[in-house]
Amino acid sequence: MNVHPFSGFDQDIMGLAAVLNTVCAEGMMRTPRFEPTPAWEHALARPDCPCHLLLVAADGANIVGWCRLFPTDANGEAELGIGLLAPARGHGLGTRMLLEAIAWAHERGLARLVLTTRGDNHRALHLFTKHGFVPTGRKEGNWIEMALGLQLLKARSKP
Repeated sequence: MNVHPFSGFDQDIMGLAAVLNTVCAEGMMRTPRFEPTPAWEHALARPDCPCHLLLVAADGANIVGWCRLFPTDANGEAELGIGLLAPARGHGLGTRMLLEAIAWAHERGLARLVLTTRGDNHRALHLFTKHGFVPTGRKEGNWIEMALGLQLLKARSKP
């Protein structure tokens, strides 16, 4: 299995849409099927744009997951989204994509990453807290907001 930037080729678009719809149908997303926001539409149409990151995880030619960083309205901040098909979970792909996303954000001088996840998604909560994300609040229902301060993380990593 490998992780690489989304290419925008038709096969990638169809595979990514299928994965997004499957994860949405599991109830892990806010909608029961993938409904692209303007940020998603931009990332799919312009995969080479430096304002966002869109990674895909693949098992051979089959896409099994994604990780995205899209800019928010706050300066120096990006929103993280990540998902994997059930059979691809537990093999380190989520960790690999998350670490690539954090490195990408560091390289661009971002100050903070934010995300929202389900409170009962224990695997995701473990992954995010293991890599420094902290809860910042709750949204409607069972959703938890989390954030990672990249400046603090950078300061901790200096000798």
